[in-house]
Amino acid sequence: MRKHLYSGITLLVTLAIVILSLVNRLPPGPDISDLDKAEHALAYMVLALFATLALKAWGYGSMSFLPVLIYCAALGGGLEIIQSHVGRTMEWADFIADTLGAGAGILAARLFFSVSSGTRSPHRR
Repeated sequence: MRKHLYSGITLLVTLAIVILSLVNRLPPGPDISDLDKAEHALAYMVLALFATLALKAWGYGSMSFLPVLIYCAALGGGLEIIQSHVGRTMEWADFIADTLGAGAGILAARLFFSVSSGTRSPHRR
């Protein structure tokens, strides 16, 4: 049950990121342009969190972090390249924010696993 829920949320978050990354004009709202990089990081953090949870639920265990990081980095990088062809700008800073957010999401998922299973990191004393 959880694997389908986490997989579905991962798909929905991916679709939302793709659509919002390629839309030329969003409806007017408050001017929060200074938060652009935080928005990128947050979106990819949520994506990586649920993708990691999904892979864990499907039985991929502790190695799920690498495919998730590659997926998020490829998605973020690919969308940045595509944006340059659809009237938007490509920014390295956005790609970096995407990747850092993905890393934070993976760390959050790993923390969730260790807390929910009651285990501690072997590196902690």
